[in-house]
Amino acid sequence: MVLDYLAIADVIDIIDKIGGVELTLSKDEVRVANNYIKEMCNLKNLNPTSYYFLQEGTKTCSGVQAVAYARIRYVGNADYERTERQRTVLTKIMEKMKSMSVAELYTFAEEVLPLVTHNIPEDEMWSLLAKAPSLFQYDLVKDRIPYDNMYKVIYVKKQDMLVPDWEATIAKLKETLY
Repeated sequence: MVLDYLAIADVIDIIDKIGGVELTLSKDEVRVANNYIKEMCNLKNLNPTSYYFLQEGTKTCSGVQAVAYARIRYVGNADYERTERQRTVLTKIMEKMKSMSVAELYTFAEEVLPLVTHNIPEDEMWSLLAKAPSLFQYDLVKDRIPYDNMYKVIYVKKQDMLVPDWEATIAKLKETLY
């Protein structure tokens, strides 16, 4: 979910089309998210006032708010927690989709697919959508690469870079997928 500004606008629209997602923010996350909210509202020519988080806690977040939450990097363990927030937002979108009827999923797909870049042929996409209720029965597994304790840190151009132990990483990925 590393996004350029056009993709950010599309993700905002997708989350709004699904009716928002429920997220829980800490006080520090609220402070940083509000800075991103201002930036994204400028991008979309929106008044940020109605999007700002007023306090920490759980709330149903609009697309602007959810993407702001997903972009937070400077709270907690930097990029590790940022990617966890991104996985949380994507999981919340999937949870909302699971509660939709097939007819609602088709309508949602018609609205959203033009906003998404993918390499799935259109006829295959519609076939998969018809199978969505049974596909949604599978457990959603979230993870990240590099896996903990399966990388070395090297210093490149004034930045740390994590280089996976590819043999161990591929073995664990295969174990997870199969």
